Amino acid sequence: MSVWFGSIVRRLRSRAAACAVAMIGVLAVVAPAPAAAEPAAVEPAVAAPAGTECREVTVPVTIAGQTGPIAGTLCVPPGATTVQVLVHGLSYGRYYWDLPYQHETYSYVQDAGQAGYATLAIDRLGIGESWHPASALVTYDSNANAVHQVVQAARGGDLGSQFEKVVLVGHSLGSVIGYLEAGTYQDVDAAVFTGGGHRADNLERTAPVSNAAILDFIDRHVGT
Repeated sequence: MSVWFGSIVRRLRSRAAACAVAMIGVLAVVAPAPAAAEPAAVEPAVAAPAGTECREVTVPVTIAGQTGPIAGTLCVPPGATTVQVLVHGLSYGRYYWDLPYQHETYSYVQDAGQAGYATLAIDRLGIGESWHPASALVTYDSNANAVHQVVQAARGGDLGSQFEKVVLVGHSLGSVIGYLEAGTYQDVDAAVFTGGGHRADNLERTAPVSNAAILDFIDRHVGT
């Protein structure tokens, strides 16, 4: 019995060694080649117009008898007579319009400036450096009202620059807020809305298949 067992052990060891050699060969074949050097950075196709001035601004807004600031960044290229008020979506801040990553490629602010438009990118009510009132005051209507007051400040020269026209630009929830602002107050010369649906009941239609945590986030941060 011991002779037979020793023979089995020797054969198993031999096969294990053969498998190990085979695996080493396979790994040698499939091992990734050294990473190629990354391509040189591409020169930006569009540069901000010379003389463009960007500065931090605040607009005091009043909601339900309480007042607080809406924070924004105003960029004005030379000779600009039209300002675009930029309203970001649900999970963003004003940085959405002027991303720090590959700024020359992913900056809406820079491209708008190159086309001669001033931009006012704001943090929405309850977001970023803007006023954070009690959650009950952060609603669809109050967001639209706050944007309306920002539009009036931009049109009235309260931000240090006088503009002939105001364009409202939104993304996602910013577009939905823009629908209400433009439709209710009719105070903008044009509107550009991206990433927003054309139906007012989109939330109700998607709620049954949405994660409860998402709905809770919306209830707490957006309101009803």
